[in-house]
Amino acid sequence: KQAEDALRKSEARFAAATQASRSFVWEVAPDGLYTYVSGMVAEVLGYRPEDMVGRMHFYDLLPPENREALKRACFEIMARRESPGGFENLNVAKDGRLVWVSSSASPLFNADGSYRGYQGIDTDITARKQTEEALQASESKYRLLFENMRDAFAAMDLQGRLIDCNPAFEKLVGYSRDEVRRLHLADITPKEWMAAEKKAIAQMRRRGFSERFEKEYVRKDGSRVPVELQGSLIRDDRGRPVGLWAIIRDVSERKRAEAALRQAHDEL
Repeated sequence: KQAEDALRKSEARFAAATQASRSFVWEVAPDGLYTYVSGMVAEVLGYRPEDMVGRMHFYDLLPPENREALKRACFEIMARRESPGGFENLNVAKDGRLVWVSSSASPLFNADGSYRGYQGIDTDITARKQTEEALQASESKYRLLFENMRDAFAAMDLQGRLIDCNPAFEKLVGYSRDEVRRLHLADITPKEWMAAEKKAIAQMRRRGFSERFEKEYVRKDGSRVPVELQGSLIRDDRGRPVGLWAIIRDVSERKRAEAALRQAHDEL
């Protein structure tokens, strides 16, 4: 009973994690035929597990124009028994949508050591890709300003994952650009400021922009820095919201001056 209870709890945690990250787990035979697919695939690609297991090969999900090349590359990896991680590729959903996924996989072996296929996990990164593409569309036009502006700039997808920043933002929070791209907004926002942050994000999504508001960031060294932000929606070429960007200004000096004035007033 204890083992069954522990298993149920473990499965519940696994289901919650895959749902939150929009990930599905899979296993394929040596010929690429699916032998197992977790239920989250229905939300990501529109297929039920029973539509895929024993009926579809992993390469059936690849876009027709590069299916053969990717199929050949995947089988070469499988022949070498390699364990690729973070491989980004397009899948075609059941309704024809193109879905970006990040794939990580490793070989499977029987108890006697014989090879029996691959297992892996695919994570839906479509929102991130759309935001990156929307930014890149105007990147050449604004890159010079972006890199040299005195105020900090940061962009994130609609789930709050940071996807880009300029050197001023790196200096502000103490993280490198590569490190920033692995952070979520909650990683650099004190808990007591999250309510105000969510309110500002809701306003941006509703109106397309936000009024200026103040908050704090938690820097890499654990210290805090007061900032003033103004943000706006990032839209793709069809006008659909795919992310958010913000101009951020360090207001530490202003806050110190205000504190000094208050202290002087109190002393009077």
